[in-house]
Amino acid sequence: MFRFLCALYLLQILYSPQVISTSSTFVFSSTLDNSIGATVTSSVYSTPTISPTVIPSSSTTPLSSSTTTSTTTSTAVTTTPAPTNPPNQVSTCYAYPSLTNPCVKLCLKHSERIVLNIQYDDTNGRRREFLTGVPQNTSVSIDGNCAKQNNFGKSLSRISLTWPLNRPYSYEISFCFKRNDKDFVSSGKTSYKGTWWLSDLKLHYSNASYDPMFIDPILNSSTVSISNAQTFTNVKYSYYCSEELELTLSNSTAHSSIVQFSMGEYILQAFNMTSPSFSATHVCNTEEEEEEVINMIAVGVATGLAVLVGVILVGYIAGRIWNRKKQASSYEVLA
Repeated sequence: MFRFLCALYLLQILYSPQVISTSSTFVFSSTLDNSIGATVTSSVYSTPTISPTVIPSSSTTPLSSSTTTSTTTSTAVTTTPAPTNPPNQVSTCYAYPSLTNPCVKLCLKHSERIVLNIQYDDTNGRRREFLTGVPQNTSVSIDGNCAKQNNFGKSLSRISLTWPLNRPYSYEISFCFKRNDKDFVSSGKTSYKGTWWLSDLKLHYSNASYDPMFIDPILNSSTVSISNAQTFTNVKYSYYCSEELELTLSNSTAHSSIVQFSMGEYILQAFNMTSPSFSATHVCNTEEEEEEVINMIAVGVATGLAVLVGVILVGYIAGRIWNRKKQASSYEVLA
């Protein structure tokens, strides 16, 4: 019986959620100005999770729109060189603006399910909140406002993230900034039309060392230099998670980085582009939901066994007490 109880206790510990006291801080900063002729330069190494396909446009004239305000940046981009032996890739996912939140959305994906609670200011200046369910030792804060109409230069300025660290993680984070309310037209749940700044970063975290990886959404090369005058058509890249995610950009004009991530001794900036339209399909939580269901079943089985063992023990103890009382009463009768 004692061995059975010990095994049951170990099983419950194995499938119960773990609370990690160690934490790390992730800082996001964004700056914009109205300069022209920015250049993006980065040092990257290839990753098997991204398959870009680029078809150069026949025309080098960027598209114009009467409902958008033109904004360019002039932030030079540099990244920390990749390690000699980069770690093995693990599954990642991607985040997009939603119908209920056209300003900014963040996705943090790793081997355990963590949902962040993010506050932001909408286009009317009202404080909003989404993605609730922050686990213990995980927090997020955002300073700055979402872009208002004709005021894109004063966009989101800072995001700080703190999360528990336990095992090697894989993160992929996306920020989408809405430039003009009139540009946002939804078609279904996975199609968005409008002018957006799209910033990508994928980072592999392993124990106490950071291994930053720069996502190049235009060219699959180790070094890329892109000016604002370059225009591409039908830029397509696929991300693979528990299910495939496909993003298609049409007639997009490349711009320099507006996002800087600081992680310990590393500082790297992510690339972004603006596009009159893009569409995306994103279903990337099947694996997480399966793991969650399995954990719930395991916890339920362990709890049921614990209750059953408790009932058996209570019955056994009650039976022993009753037998002793019965024996005592029989002795009294004999006496």
